[in-house]
Amino acid sequence: MMIGADGKPIPNQSIEFNHVRIIPPDGYEIDKENSTFENIVFKKKCADNYESILKELFHPQTPVYGENPGTVYKVEQFVKNHKDKIVLNKRENYQRLVALTKLINVAEHLNQGKSGVYTIYIDSTNKIRVTTTANYYGQILFNTDTLAKRAIEILGEKTIRLALGE
Repeated sequence: MMIGADGKPIPNQSIEFNHVRIIPPDGYEIDKENSTFENIVFKKKCADNYESILKELFHPQTPVYGENPGTVYKVEQFVKNHKDKIVLNKRENYQRLVALTKLINVAEHLNQGKSGVYTIYIDSTNKIRVTTTANYYGQILFNTDTLAKRAIEILGEKTIRLALGE
């Protein structure tokens, strides 16, 4: 016996469906990479912009960290305690540091705590590309090429180029 949307039984008769609509719970979306026709998997919804990612990553803490993981400082206290360890003699260095920090934060958000093997780079024709890598040292990694491409969309080409040292 089939049950209708109103919760009442539907008499035995031929019913033809041309579509099924699945509405994920608030804050979630369908994980297209891990879902099948028979098994729909939900994942936490990806933020659309960098400000939303920061709120999710650092709420309710102030997003400035000291040398030890988990140590949170207010900006003034951080600069006072670490002024001899932060040397940015040019505005370009500061802008690059900000872009790199944004890329790290977006990667952490998109990867949801998992480690990856995909990285973003600038090729010999000056195009931004995504590839797998065997050299993990110093690279910001993503779980899938789709997530790396999503990071490029979120931050934009200018920020990516700046983060990668161009």
